[in-house]
Amino acid sequence: MTRYLLDFVPVHNVFDLTFSKFDTSTLMATFSVDLSQSPNTVGPNGSKLWGFKLRDGVLRDNAINEPLVYTNWDCPTENHDSRIYVFDSETDKEHPFLRSFFVTRSQLKAPTDECKETNGCWEIPITGKNKSKSIRAKFVGKNELKEDGSTQTILGTLNEVSVKATMLLMSVEEQTKDRCIGGVRFVILEGGEEFLKKRKMCTIS
Repeated sequence: MTRYLLDFVPVHNVFDLTFSKFDTSTLMATFSVDLSQSPNTVGPNGSKLWGFKLRDGVLRDNAINEPLVYTNWDCPTENHDSRIYVFDSETDKEHPFLRSFFVTRSQLKAPTDECKETNGCWEIPITGKNKSKSIRAKFVGKNELKEDGSTQTILGTLNEVSVKATMLLMSVEEQTKDRCIGGVRFVILEGGEEFLKKRKMCTIS
């Protein structure tokens, strides 16, 4: 598994991240956004994205690897329901879809301001519920202020995400159920929509 998806809800900001490094002391695998990746593509081969098969329906016309946008930051943070999935990026024209495996879900409090004290940079650790409070995932990004006349907008760029390697392994071996109705089941590449049309319940087997 060389890639994974990160889905921020409720606006469905979806990120396709590629493996970058592994820390043998912490067992944290780090994935980052590939800045050279062409728009609206996924995977190392730059496959054209058609959409996502969710548990309940299909998600279309959403940008991938686009920044989080905040136009009014009276509140210093914004809550996002973040869900992480791994998927096998190897595919072919006969099977233009990629099955995803649910890793974890968490509430993420993302900063909505300029983060001036850290030059825009931010880190958000996600800890477990046990007493040790060990870090099981970490999000790293940067906020930047954009001004257009009287309008000010904060663009939050996600740079990388680290997650416990054991969680990635368990997601594939144990195939934990993602019970959220908006959970991503398959990444649909260009041409994969024909498979959806053949199935009344929009299910891919």
